[in-house]
Order: sequence, then C-alpha cells, then structure tokens
Amino acid sequence: MAIDMVAFLLRVRSAPEMFVGFDHGNECSRLERLEYLAYGYQAAIYDQWAGRRQSGFLHELSEYVANSRGWPMDAGVFSAITSRYEKSSDSWAEFWKIFDEFLAAREG
Repeated sequence: MAIDMVAFLLRVRSAPEMFVGFDHGNECSRLERLEYLAYGYQAAIYDQWAGRRQSGFLHELSEYVANSRGWPMDAGVFSAITSRYEKSSDSWAEFWKIFDEFLAAREG
C-alpha cells in the first residue's frame, strides 16, 4: 500500500536531513529540495495507483494558501513561500506552519 502524501510529508518533517539534506545557505534550499521530492512522490503515487483516483494534495495545499493568504500560486506553493523570506530557514518553518494549518482546516 502506498504511503499518502500527508504521511510522507510527516516523515520528511521528522527527519529532514534524511530526505532533503542540510541547509547550508547554498543555492538550493531545503524547501526547494522538498518541492522536487514532493512532486516526484506525488507522480509516483499516481503511477502506482493509476486505477484509483488520488487527490492532488499539493494542488489542494496551493488552493488553501491562495485562499487563506491571497498569494498568487502561478509558480506553486513552495515558490510562493520561498519568495517571501530571505532566509531559507524561515521559509522552511513557514511551510510547516501552513502545512499544519491546512491539515487542521481539512479535519475541521
């Protein structure tokens, strides 16, 4: 059975160095690496479960951010967050804050 996107992202949050490496202020921040990883994982879910409809978690998250924050999503949720913070550690923290808010909104 495939791990859904929420469970996968929770695993990434619990051990980010294992999934996206360290953030040493280089040209590719953790959040950018998470973006590549998450879209790749979502594509793998679609490929694995082609006969079953999978929700587009990242699309739903993007819609949530667009509606709750009024941010444009033309480059996606990860880029929208990254573009608002100078420090990559701040964008990383903001992503997880938004992620938690989104999960709470989905449940409530």
